[in-house]
Amino acid sequence: NLITSTTKNKEIRQIRKKVGLVLQYAENRLILCMLGPTAKVLSYNLCQMGYQVLDVGHVDSEYEWMKMGAKTKVKFSHKHTAEHNFDQDIEFIDDETYNSQIVARILN
Repeated sequence: NLITSTTKNKEIRQIRKKVGLVLQYAENRLILCMLGPTAKVLSYNLCQMGYQVLDVGHVDSEYEWMKMGAKTKVKFSHKHTAEHNFDQDIEFIDDETYNSQIVARILN
């Protein structure tokens, strides 16, 4: 069951449909999951089914802070920064290589 207290019914249907797409490519591969609180439940359920899954959550932000030598968690201009609940005036970066590696987007 992929339901959390914050997940809406429409989102649950979208998640279940997209998870099926991901699993088509998942045999003998590591699945990286970034889906907020839902990722924990999804990761657990997929592990119970025999898949290797990591809930990587905010690891990308931690990596960027490390690369920039940040001493505190600063806001990013190109993505949501959960630690600051900041998601205004975000300048999304269109990275073709990054985008080509995404098997399925759960929620658009």
